[in-house]
Amino acid sequence: MIFIKTDLTRDEDLQQAVSEAAKLGHIKFLANIAGIQHINSIEDFPLERFDYMHRLMLRAPFHLSKLVLPRIRRSPRGPGPSVK
Repeated sequence: MIFIKTDLTRDEDLQQAVSEAAKLGHIKFLANIAGIQHINSIEDFPLERFDYMHRLMLRAPFHLSKLVLPRIRRSPRGPGPSVK
C-alpha cells in the first residue's frame, strides 16, 4: 500500500493524488478514513469549523469518488460487483 499525503479540502490536491495513484498502477478501490469531531453547543458552534468538517467528511469523499470511478471502471477485469 502506498499513501499519498493530500489536503482533502483542496480540489487541486485531490486531483493530484488521483493522478499520482494512477501512475503507480490500476486503481481498484478507494478508502477514506478521514474524520474530525468538534463538540460545542449549536449557538456557539463556529460556522468555519462546520464548513471545514463538511469539506473534509462529505465533499472530499464524494469528489474523490467522482475522480476514481472512471479509472476503476477502466481497470483490468472492470469494477467489482458494487460498482456499476
